[in-house]
Amino acid sequence: MYPRNPTGHLNFLDTTPSLPFLFLFITILVASQIPFGCTRQVHSSNFTCIESERQALLRLRDSLTDESNRLSSWIGEDCCSWDGISCHKTTGYVVTLDLRNTYLSPSLVNLTNLRYLDLSLNNFSGIRIPTYLGLLKDLRYLNLSDAGFVGEVPHHLGNLSHLRYLDIDLEGCRLVVPHLLYVNFTSLSSLKLSFNQFLNPTLPPWLRNLTGLQDLGLGANNLDDKVHDTFRQMTSLVNLDLGGNHFDTSTLRSICNISSLTSLDMSDNELQGSIPSEIGQFPQLTVLKLSNNRLNDTIPYSLWQLTKLQALYIGANALTGVLSEHHFAKLKELKRLDISLNLLSLHVSSSWVPPFQLQYIGMGSNHLSGRIHLCLGNLRNLRILHLGSNSLYGQIPGSLGNLGELIILQLSKNRFDGKLPPSMQNLKRLQSLDLGENRIADTIPPWIGERLSDLEFLTLQSNNFHGGISNTLCQLPYLQVLNLAHNDLSGSIPHCFKNFTAMESTEPGTFQYSNYTYHDPILHNFKAGIELEYSKNMESVKSISLSGNNLVGEIPDEIMGLVGLQTLNLSKNHLNGRIPKNIGNLKQLETLDLSMNELRGEIPPSLSSIYSLSFLNLSYNKLSGPIPSGNQLQTLNDPSTYEGNIGLCGKPLLNSCPAGESPTENGPVLDDKGHTESDFSWFYAGFGPGFSVGAVGVVGILQFKQSWRYALFK
Repeated sequence: MYPRNPTGHLNFLDTTPSLPFLFLFITILVASQIPFGCTRQVHSSNFTCIESERQALLRLRDSLTDESNRLSSWIGEDCCSWDGISCHKTTGYVVTLDLRNTYLSPSLVNLTNLRYLDLSLNNFSGIRIPTYLGLLKDLRYLNLSDAGFVGEVPHHLGNLSHLRYLDIDLEGCRLVVPHLLYVNFTSLSSLKLSFNQFLNPTLPPWLRNLTGLQDLGLGANNLDDKVHDTFRQMTSLVNLDLGGNHFDTSTLRSICNISSLTSLDMSDNELQGSIPSEIGQFPQLTVLKLSNNRLNDTIPYSLWQLTKLQALYIGANALTGVLSEHHFAKLKELKRLDISLNLLSLHVSSSWVPPFQLQYIGMGSNHLSGRIHLCLGNLRNLRILHLGSNSLYGQIPGSLGNLGELIILQLSKNRFDGKLPPSMQNLKRLQSLDLGENRIADTIPPWIGERLSDLEFLTLQSNNFHGGISNTLCQLPYLQVLNLAHNDLSGSIPHCFKNFTAMESTEPGTFQYSNYTYHDPILHNFKAGIELEYSKNMESVKSISLSGNNLVGEIPDEIMGLVGLQTLNLSKNHLNGRIPKNIGNLKQLETLDLSMNELRGEIPPSLSSIYSLSFLNLSYNKLSGPIPSGNQLQTLNDPSTYEGNIGLCGKPLLNSCPAGESPTENGPVLDDKGHTESDFSWFYAGFGPGFSVGAVGVVGILQFKQSWRYALFK
């Protein structure tokens, strides 16, 4: 599957205090001259509403739980003046109904002039789609997507003969679409059935009769190539989404006669072999998505003749060949290009001026070599530049400083050397900068903290950065990930790390491009000694990694105030002193690695209260005393966690503590089933390990299983 990014879900059966965050938006269009669309503005008119509709609204009000008292104005004769109600200026009919904190009431059917009904992005808690919706005979627009419905789509919807738009994308609810003998959808122009994971891989026969369809969404439904004949007759299609199914290349060929298509998505399918040359038969095509398949061979010449193409996604395949300026000569409208995770090379002349103004370039994980072309500096609208995991070398060109709109710059895993160009300080909108695993030899420039104030992710790992960590780096309040591991940094860890305000919060960040469509990772980070690659959900990652440097001094107590941290890796340095006693404040911590330093003293008992901790390494220090027991530390029983500390004693080590010394407990000890005398402690002790292991498992799958990674990012 490949997800949407809902703004929130309503629970229509819930009356908890979270309800103010919920919404239901229903817009009713009465006159046929009114264009279809959803407006969130609610205006009252000067007309008294129709009495029958006023009574219907009162019955609807009486059925609602209105903790926020939003419906207190629903009194009196003129319902057109009630909050959330708008009436038509000439007829007096209710045309807009904006409700919050509600559940779906049958009184809705009394609004007989209803033409536009949007129940999307709600949570009806697994109820079936109400059959009475089929009584709203004047409906032109019906949107039930992401609303928590389950079960069979009621055949009553087939009575909506005026329906032009139907969206039942329900995010994996496994709806059963009935094989109806009679469906009067002759007016239907838009049908969206994506994300339902149909149990039957075939389509209902009545779909063949919808020859007037312009917009068809069938993504993520387990469909196979046996249904491709269905599309041959749909010659009016403009947008076709078949992504996330099991279609093969024959299906792609079968729809090449639909010359009206402007958008085609067959990503995350089972396409293999060459891209069919018939792809050039889509003269109106503006969006083409063939990513995450098994396509190989060179890209056909016909594809480069699609002169109206604005977005081309062919990443995560095995395409080969050398791309030159001649391939792009006719793509003057191109704005988004993703060819990442292929076997492609790029050879363009140094004087080439691109004919387009790209907003996104994804060329990571290919066979690119040589220096970055200066022409990139001419793409002034560029938001994302991903050239990671190639064989590019030389100094990063100063022309990149011209890209003032850049949000993400990913140049990791290349062979860049020299110093960072000062012109990069002009990238003031940059939120993610990954230069990891290159050969850059420089001090950390002060302008990173002074000028790039919007940075949320900074990864400089595995280079030759030297010198101290400047206090100017602390001027990045939005920073969520700081990865300076495996460099030659010296000095102490700045106490001003406390200024990383985003790490003080346990809430996800606000990274606005976390659901942009690309496949190659845009962030590299280390967790539990394993390199993780993030291409989505970056806003939830909060991490500091300073391992493999020459840092000295004590671990600043101020870091213990960064309570949102999930990963703290300070290993392989020369840190001394004691582990801060209040390290237990880091309740979100999943990975803690302080190994291979010169830390001394006892392990703080508060460490056992970090229930989310799933990886701990304190080996090869100078720690002494009993190892704390109980709670989370009882589950981290690998002796290698503590080896190399000759002064430590107690389980899981073999050497017992001397008489008079016993493991320090920071709470009740769990039995072998995770139970204690306290239900409260049992809940958190059980919840912590389960959550962290589950989260690590899910994140691991998302990062390393290609199809899931792509699917969830779309």
